[in-house]
Amino acid sequence: MLLINTEIRELPILYTPGQLMAVFGLSKQRWRTIRAALPPLDSGPGHAPCFSAGHFVAVGVAKVVTDQLGSPLSTLTPVAFGLFESCTNVPWFQLERSQISIIPSERKVELLATDAARGPKGLELLIALEPITRALRERLIERACWHRSSSWVSGSDQVPKLWTLT
Repeated sequence: MLLINTEIRELPILYTPGQLMAVFGLSKQRWRTIRAALPPLDSGPGHAPCFSAGHFVAVGVAKVVTDQLGSPLSTLTPVAFGLFESCTNVPWFQLERSQISIIPSERKVELLATDAARGPKGLELLIALEPITRALRERLIERACWHRSSSWVSGSDQVPKLWTLT
């Protein structure tokens, strides 16, 4: 009797801190500041950090809060684990169709469908993820295409590294 495993497993693409910094245009000093304010980005001593696409979305949310809303990064420190959990435990396609609700006073983060109707909840940051995921997709593809064109040697046996971000 032949048994075939038909279970499909997703293997996430993991990125380095340098790749995350490049996508967001972060200096080393700004990266240190973000990593200190958002503990889920710190892998701890002796471990090389690696990040999923969900980590990129969470950092994108942090950039919106700081750059567009003018709020200090420390606003997100109490909700950082909830933010990263919400962004890393769902597939990308679901993030594209979602918004994130952050209620700092309650230390609460919730992932909601884009069309979810809600009444006011006091001070709540409600951020649509579609613009963040769209910008990230474009930036990641741009970086991948740049790497492809710069690493491919015509006529060689070398295989182009289409999805390796530098």
